[in-house]
Amino acid sequence: MGICWEFKSNIVVLGDFNIDLLVNDRKKVSSLIGYEFISLINSFNLAAQITEPTRITSTSRTIVDNILTNINEWYFSTQVFETGLSDHAALLMMLQGVKVGKRVGKPKKRNFSSKTIGRAQ
Repeated sequence: MGICWEFKSNIVVLGDFNIDLLVNDRKKVSSLIGYEFISLINSFNLAAQITEPTRITSTSRTIVDNILTNINEWYFSTQVFETGLSDHAALLMMLQGVKVGKRVGKPKKRNFSSKTIGRAQ
């Protein structure tokens, strides 16, 4: 991330961070680790974009999946939606008028073959 930040690149990082960023009634992240995570991403001039729960169970509502970016909010929109494929919601980011460059790493993918699904059951 330091390389991207050094060259003033547009940065988008998204995924399941397993850190709840849901804010409480006082508009503050309720956990110390959430506060520290926000401080860390802010040090790279990134901001968390998701404000609604991404994982809802019978006992909790959390924002553990997020999109972090340094792109101005005028150039994108985000959406959280349920797919029924997981206990997490899907995240969508639509960019408008932003130049997209080369990837800085190999993307990680999950293998949803019948063999790997069978091992999980």
